[in-house]
Amino acid sequence: MRIFKAILLASAGLTTLSAPVFAETQKPTEVVVRGEKRVKPTDAPPSLELYAKMPHLEEVAMSPDGDRVAFMTRIGDIRVLGAYNFSDKSHQIFTLKGGSASALSWADDAHVLISDSRMALRGTCENAPSAPGMSNSARDLPLPDSVKAGSADATALQAQMQQLLDSIQPPACAYFGVRVENAITSLNVLTGKAAPIGFHIGDAPSMPLGLPSRVTIDGKPRLMGGFLEVRAQSVGNQPAQRAYLWKVDPETGDARLVDDHGGDIERENHYVDDWLFDSDGSLVARSVYDFRNRAFRIEMRDQGRWKTVLSRPIVADDTTFAPYLIGVSGDGGSIVILDTDTHGADRKGAARRFHYYSLKASGELSSPLETGEASQARPVFSPQTGRLAGFAYTAQEPHYEIADPGLRNLYDRAASATSGQTAEILSVSDDESKALIRVTGGEDTGSYYRLDYQDRQVDTIGEDYPLIPTPWIASQEILSYAAKDGASIDAVLTLPPKPAGKNLPLVVLPHDGPQGMDRIGFDWLAQALASRGYLVLQPNYRGSEGYGADFLSAGYGQWDGKILSDIDAGVAEVVRQGLADPTRVCMIGVGFGGYAALKAAENGALRCAASIDGVTDTASYLAWREARTPSPDPDAFASLTPSAQWPRTFEDAAYSLRKLKLFVGADRPAIDAAQVRAPVLLMHQSGDSLVPDSQSRKLNDALQAAGKPVDYVELKGAGHTPDTEAARLAVLQSLTAFLAKYNP
Repeated sequence: MRIFKAILLASAGLTTLSAPVFAETQKPTEVVVRGEKRVKPTDAPPSLELYAKMPHLEEVAMSPDGDRVAFMTRIGDIRVLGAYNFSDKSHQIFTLKGGSASALSWADDAHVLISDSRMALRGTCENAPSAPGMSNSARDLPLPDSVKAGSADATALQAQMQQLLDSIQPPACAYFGVRVENAITSLNVLTGKAAPIGFHIGDAPSMPLGLPSRVTIDGKPRLMGGFLEVRAQSVGNQPAQRAYLWKVDPETGDARLVDDHGGDIERENHYVDDWLFDSDGSLVARSVYDFRNRAFRIEMRDQGRWKTVLSRPIVADDTTFAPYLIGVSGDGGSIVILDTDTHGADRKGAARRFHYYSLKASGELSSPLETGEASQARPVFSPQTGRLAGFAYTAQEPHYEIADPGLRNLYDRAASATSGQTAEILSVSDDESKALIRVTGGEDTGSYYRLDYQDRQVDTIGEDYPLIPTPWIASQEILSYAAKDGASIDAVLTLPPKPAGKNLPLVVLPHDGPQGMDRIGFDWLAQALASRGYLVLQPNYRGSEGYGADFLSAGYGQWDGKILSDIDAGVAEVVRQGLADPTRVCMIGVGFGGYAALKAAENGALRCAASIDGVTDTASYLAWREARTPSPDPDAFASLTPSAQWPRTFEDAAYSLRKLKLFVGADRPAIDAAQVRAPVLLMHQSGDSLVPDSQSRKLNDALQAAGKPVDYVELKGAGHTPDTEAARLAVLQSLTAFLAKYNP
């Protein structure tokens, strides 16, 4: 089970690589992954250091032919990228230096793409300002004496003069949605040669818009996609920053501009920012912003010409969302877009919901393609055709709706390859004979496997926490219970490996957000607490994602109301079942979870409460967030964030300020130090970029002034959740000492 562990420890020579600065006709062969048989531990629990470690494998990706995998991991303090060849059992290891990397993918069977993505505003507003004193309108310029004002000659002359003005200054600024910008390095794992993708193409610096697609042109693998060209000033009636379509050699990074046969090179009076194409590079659709009419349109190829199939006015005051191109439909006769459920007719878009739609060349728009909402679904594309095959869903357990029969059969078999565990399909080889899966739950801390249905074998790649002994991995189950008003709530219940029994001390771990979700799978904090004998309850109260848009929006306005009562109802249920001792309950949380824990401490029903990077004063926190919000804010267009692993896929922005305000509602509650009736532990990272440590420090001062038992621990780190081994270990050491004192 430790292929890569053996490889890494045996590797002495490391190659240095700079990371980016910134993605059936016969009976099926059964391939089953089986876990080890659980036995109750008889020894002392593992050290806290093992639980504090970051996952051993950060990212794993399989090559298109299924013969290689690439992965990111650490050897001590060194971050490395490794590649393993299953055919000849060879491997390569490269160190990653500088920058950041959020995802791995393959350009072809030899080149790994190391990428980092960020959300940005979609539009034309990165313009250089007009020269001082320059007129923006020909109507402001004087007419010759021979031309009478208001005459037809004057109108014609002013039109010519306006065209000249437009050619020497940028168009009016407009935003119309969100986009993804990437930094990408292509690494040849056979030679160790690395090349940046995009930055040096053309005569100006460029960056990929999202992750370029794999295409085969004249029998050669290429990357193809839109690239944002950044210039110092406007040229030829175009914004200073504009998008062009390029095809790129993944080996050298060299690129050639692709003419889309629609005025793409000159593009007078319009701005093209995205394209869709088939696996051979044949153009299918593009998205265009019309400067003069302030309108967005989607065009499709029709008999060699571009034909408008959808048009939408862009109203700046409405923060109009322009549909985002996703891919080509399964039959090739239509395209898939991401759009709001109101199709642009929503003033201000206060609570926009997003769906995937099919758009035909006739302009006909389908009903939503996915079940639920787009932020909870990922489009799955055929590895053979590159066209839409179905959707993957990120609920409590991942599930798949695949239309293509052959691919659906492979997904079904891969998803059922484990017994009593959950398998997530990460990728499928081009010939659909191999699958890369990640298994969680049961006795597994999170492991990666390659399933080879052609050779009927399972290859173990590695696991997230390989040093934690199997008997000490706490088992989990889903607890369903009724809230106070009868609403159905799910929670993840983690049971201590020993001692088994009833009336256990309980730790409640409400998740952050409030929009967020706890799933079956290895949770470092819950597992560490369970190893010390605590029953751990993680409620998915209303407002949690993964249960549909209606369940999520049911949490709006309930920051200090039904969300908290949902958590209390979960405690009452485990007590009712005899699992927890009602006199030995503590609550611990991060962010909003910290607020929930401190609020419960005001009610006097807890033995103790701990907050990690928690919110303590909602009014001051919202004011702090608003003061640091960019204008305009991408969140105003879409409360989404790009998925690092999946191209053209967006997820819910869990820390969206706009949604946070919806959850909080009209009230701005704060923790009242005078009302706190339980000992409190406050922990905060000094560099927390999302919740300032002043939130915890001010409450600490107030609790001390009120004579309440409180401890404060400063954590070193810049993330919102403990994101280093040192910070995690400090959390675990402080928590276990605190619990041993107040809830043994």
